[in-house]
Amino acid sequence: MVETDEYQRRQQAITWYEQGVPFTEIIRQLGRSRDWLAKWLQRYRQLGWEGLRDRSRAPHTSPRRLPEWLEAQILQWRQRLEQRTTRAWRFAGVGAEVIRECLQHAGVVPLPSISTIERVLRRHGYPQRTKHRRVHPAEPYPGPRTSRPGDLHQTDLVGPRYLRGPLGAIRFYAIATLAVVGRGAVLSVVRHKTALALCQHCVQAWRVLGISRVSQFDNEMAAIGGQRHPHGFSLLMRLHLLLGSHLVFIPPREPGRNAYVESFNALWQARVLREPCPDLRTLRAVVRRLPALLP
Repeated sequence: MVETDEYQRRQQAITWYEQGVPFTEIIRQLGRSRDWLAKWLQRYRQLGWEGLRDRSRAPHTSPRRLPEWLEAQILQWRQRLEQRTTRAWRFAGVGAEVIRECLQHAGVVPLPSISTIERVLRRHGYPQRTKHRRVHPAEPYPGPRTSRPGDLHQTDLVGPRYLRGPLGAIRFYAIATLAVVGRGAVLSVVRHKTALALCQHCVQAWRVLGISRVSQFDNEMAAIGGQRHPHGFSLLMRLHLLLGSHLVFIPPREPGRNAYVESFNALWQARVLREPCPDLRTLRAVVRRLPALLP
């Protein structure tokens, strides 16, 4: 109704103008400004009576709209990842991060952001990843107190991760130890997550950081010794007992207890895994340059 009244008011203004009514009298009668009358007069001269109607404010083009061919590529890669069952791709995932990496390796330009890929998947009904709500334990956890660099080391194992080399996917794991006070860090890249690999990493970390008073791990099977002998001492436990370091395991499903090393793991993966590494030898060389990559 408001738009109709306004359209009729514009028609009346143009009619009076063509009848020779002065500008000042038209704007006085209609309660409008000279600019208003000049604007609609110009529209009328260009487009006729239809030019007096309101134009749609929707943009004619959407520069941020994803091209149809790129949206189709995203959906195709999602379907391909869901259908792959080989050992090398079993743990690769099907989320937006993996899809973006596949598009990048395929040479797709422009490369969409992770949030854009997630919007495309959501629009086409693919399930989204859910954030797990943290369950607070019934019993309080006695976190180790720290004041000196050797008081507490946090160690975490990441993997499996994959490198795409000329001969196919290469599977690897990464073990990181971080001194909570001082933030010194040691990172090892291994092919298999075994108790021996964890022990070798700890010896390497202690050579750099010194033997810690408390060494904190998550509940990795290779560290606790598995479930076949739940009351036995794992190789990692015996190493800590031998060298006098107090070994502590964080509660199950509470990675926040290892927050310092978890943050370090997220950082080095973001900085190191973007480097071109066709094999583990190259990856280890990049890891040795880790301090230069982290700032």
